[in-house]
Amino acid sequence: MSNPRFDLVDIAQTLHKRRKMLLIAVIISALLGGLFYVVGQKKYKAEAEYIVSNPLYADRNNLFRTRDTRFVDYFGGDDDIDRILSIANSDTLRNAVLDKLNLWEVYKLDKSNPDDRLEMRERFQKHFKMERTEYTTAKVYYTDTDPDRAAEVVNLAMEICENIFRGYYIKMKDNVAGSIKDRVEEIDASVDENTTEMVKIAKELEGTRDYAAREMLNIKYKKLSAVNDQLIQDRARNVSLLNEFMTGVDSKDRNRYLQVITPATPPLKPAGIGLALTIIGAAFFGFFFIGIYILIVSYYRLLIAEQR
Repeated sequence: MSNPRFDLVDIAQTLHKRRKMLLIAVIISALLGGLFYVVGQKKYKAEAEYIVSNPLYADRNNLFRTRDTRFVDYFGGDDDIDRILSIANSDTLRNAVLDKLNLWEVYKLDKSNPDDRLEMRERFQKHFKMERTEYTTAKVYYTDTDPDRAAEVVNLAMEICENIFRGYYIKMKDNVAGSIKDRVEEIDASVDENTTEMVKIAKELEGTRDYAAREMLNIKYKKLSAVNDQLIQDRARNVSLLNEFMTGVDSKDRNRYLQVITPATPPLKPAGIGLALTIIGAAFFGFFFIGIYILIVSYYRLLIAEQR
């Protein structure tokens, strides 16, 4: 027994015979697609674009250079963008955004519930995206049913990324500055101790007539004086270093490591392909699936007819 013949011509003829059914299916699919678009919940996609500044440009070695001048690019490279992307995917950023915008209450999820925390994490990762562009910049996206909230999430995420990224370099400078401060305090304590000892030696010299004892006291006094002189020089050098490391560490620092090119604004149109393309797509899928159904039914009818 051979299989029934069913080539392209037969397919076209079969579909032509059932054209009314196909037309009805296309119209119904198009109407359902349009109805789904109109009635369905709209989602809005807010986005922002930013560039990364080179953190080394504001480093003390470049701000306080004394001998040679090195070229330092204003813009950060791919490594800096990778660090920002890591921050964007971190739990720290996500939790900060969720708490500050109270998204737990907005999405009706309980922060104390492990299942809700997992659902919130998956939802945020699905709708929040940060990616690099081909021009050594990066973009941030967030999709939400509320256009204002979508823009707020993007702008707040950028602010938090800036604070974390910038805070790392400030913390490193502050740690070094703290070590230098400790050393300055140690020098001050040593100078004070040596000075007190020198005063005692001076008083002893006034009341000592023995030549050998006076010589020993003089040598001891000179040693302490020389040590003090060196410590005072070291202190001056450390204070100078301290001023360098403290530059840009306080809240008055004007350096910014993330520069937003285009801040996020509430999108005016919903994300997606739009009403017209939705109707066309729904009509196409209706035609495709009903056409497949008609061809399968026709094929098996021919197969059954030949068996008889």
